[in-house]
Amino acid sequence: MSNLDSYSLLKLKELFFEKPLVLSQLIIKFYTRLDINEVELAVIIHLIRFKNCLGEDYPSIEDLQKLMTLNSEQIKATIAGLIEKGLINVEHHQCTNKNGKSSYSLNPLWERLFSLWENEMSKKESNQFKDTSSKLKKIYTTFEKEFGRLLSPIESAKIVHWCDNDGFSSELIVEALERAVLQGALSFKYIDSILNTWARNNIKSVEDILKYEQNYKRPRKQKDTLQKPSKEKDKFSELYLT
Repeated sequence: MSNLDSYSLLKLKELFFEKPLVLSQLIIKFYTRLDINEVELAVIIHLIRFKNCLGEDYPSIEDLQKLMTLNSEQIKATIAGLIEKGLINVEHHQCTNKNGKSSYSLNPLWERLFSLWENEMSKKESNQFKDTSSKLKKIYTTFEKEFGRLLSPIESAKIVHWCDNDGFSSELIVEALERAVLQGALSFKYIDSILNTWARNNIKSVEDILKYEQNYKRPRKQKDTLQKPSKEKDKFSELYLT
């Protein structure tokens, strides 16, 4: 930098402060679904640049030609094609002079892009809802099998709360149910205490559960070593408290 003269530094500063072209990624993502080819896309990008960076709403064919490899007739044909597809409009505004003023409007393009984006979001939300419903149905079925009855509305709401509000996976919820069954303490209160214990210890998977339970050690007196091994149902009695 020290070797640059003042003129070069000034030009370099101008380069850094050149207004950037902000281009929505939706144009790149969806242009093929709008029946736009790469040449038409390039013309659209130049129109956006003229408007947003240079403040020019109606660049001439000559201005566009200077920046592209297309000739004037090709540019005219491309713009005419975009107008025919209903993606851009030419708007005429009244001015004080007799000729008035024209401008290219890309509002139709933005509306079509928004519609495509909205439809994609709706599909994603629908798929997520289906996935969530499928997971909940699986959890409900497992719980009802172990409880030997249908779940009450309050119990069903509790499972939804575990999934949506607490962020527990269906895998962890079923694992908590399994430990409640082994302990002989089949209740939502006990299952909730197990899940809360896992949450406090940042347990996210079955592998985490196994490591946690293996590392858990309760201080024992010497006489405890002489006691008989506990039954399977008492395996977690000291680890998960009601």
